[in-house]
This record gives sequence, C-alpha cells and structure tokens, in this order.
Amino acid sequence: MRIWVLALTAVLTVSAPVFTPTLAHEGATGVIAERQKKMKALSEAMKALGAMVNSQSALDATTVQTIANLIAGVGGQNMVDMFPQGSVDAATSGARPEIWQNWDKFKHLADEMLHQAQTLAQTTSGQPTLRPPAPFGGGGGGAMLGGQNVMGGGPSGMPVDMTVRMNFMHLSSTCKSCHTDFRIKKH
Repeated sequence: MRIWVLALTAVLTVSAPVFTPTLAHEGATGVIAERQKKMKALSEAMKALGAMVNSQSALDATTVQTIANLIAGVGGQNMVDMFPQGSVDAATSGARPEIWQNWDKFKHLADEMLHQAQTLAQTTSGQPTLRPPAPFGGGGGGAMLGGQNVMGGGPSGMPVDMTVRMNFMHLSSTCKSCHTDFRIKKH
C-alpha cells in the first residue's frame, strides 16, 4: 500500500504550469493528456479509499489521511486550472463543453471536492487505526484495538470510523455530480 501511495503522490503533485505535448491514452496531448493522467490518478485514489472504507477490516487512518490530502491537493483551484478555456477535443477528451458553459457550477464542484477531501483528512488526524464496522445488528462493542480506544468521536460526535465513511460518501457524491454534468460517458 505504501508503494501505491508514493506512486499516487508523484502523479498528483506534478504541477508544472507548462504542459508538454507527451502522448497520453487515446492520443491526447498537452493539457488534455496531463489532465487525463491526474484524473486517472484521482480515480485510483477514490477506488483505494472506497476499498478501505467498505472493508470489514480496520482502516489505516494514516493511509486514508494521506490519500485524502492528495485528493485535496488536486481539488479547488487546482482542478479548475486543469480545464483552461478551450481545452476540449471531442476525439481525445472526456470533458464536455458544458464545463465552460456552466463555469460557476464546475468551480463550485471543484471547491466542494477540495472541502470534502480536507474534511476526510481532518477526520482521521491523530487516529492511528480505526475499528472495522460492527456486524449488521451487532452491538458495536470492541472499540479497543491493541489497548487503544480508537472510537473517539469525529467532528459530528459519531465514532471516527462512521464519520470517515460518511465523509467518503460525500466526497464520492461530489465527484459523481461533476462526472454526471461535465464528463462524457464511456461506452
């Protein structure tokens, strides 16, 4: 898992203002190719978080926080900057022209992505491990792992593991909203 996080870090932290005309998947070049690389890395990050959040094993809070911070680093203005006016190509880009026609909504969703990722990272701050979810209908006891109580309340007063799951669902919903409105569906 650590190697994957390092690879994801390398892709998401590339922030050179000049985009080289390197070839990406489906023949895209320049800003579109760079955007596709970052969006692919975001997709992989969300898949990794989803797998952890939906697992019946304990969450590694440090990994959740690291990935959430990487996602936050691509959100907000950084996301907006990946879509300069006119960076659409029907042959290579999955971006719909509606991005630029409804720029305020796109910017709002980029800002919301940043906020949700930051909230997810903050939820896990100071938590080494989070307990696995209680079985359906279970009593939910057993908040102790290795002699350490990891059930401390999250910002909402809920157990941290539940708060992480809710924050992930909000982040995922924000991504889905943007894809629904602004991404060409793959066939």
